Amino acid sequence: MPPSSSPPHLWRGRSAGGWIALIAGFVVGIPLTLVTGVVLLALAVVAAVVALVVRLIGLAAAWVWFVVQRSRRVPYPFPSPPPVRRRARRVALSGLYLSLVPRTIGGIARLAGWLLAPLALGVSVAGVAFPRW
Repeated sequence: MPPSSSPPHLWRGRSAGGWIALIAGFVVGIPLTLVTGVVLLALAVVAAVVALVVRLIGLAAAWVWFVVQRSRRVPYPFPSPPPVRRRARRVALSGLYLSLVPRTIGGIARLAGWLLAPLALGVSVAGVAFPRW
């Protein structure tokens, strides 16, 4: 009957061929990785510059469009009156109330992010440090 498991194999060190392959890997791999990183960094800088130029051109086009449209429109002759009557106040306050809802939800989400970020970081570190419970 064969044994249930094979005997343990002890590591006897690297052979001469293993050392040659390791050194060749370092000699080729380190400069290749460095050059690849520098090329990717240069591409990222070029992409950021192109994105900035496109954004500035879009911003300038938006301002030109705004100036052209503003010159075409007839300006409103007088400012809107303040809400002095009951119905006008109700409409104005209703608009404020409706705009308050998304702002409140956004504020709660930001606060939850600030409060829960340390917990999320701790859980991720624990997951890396202790992969099994």
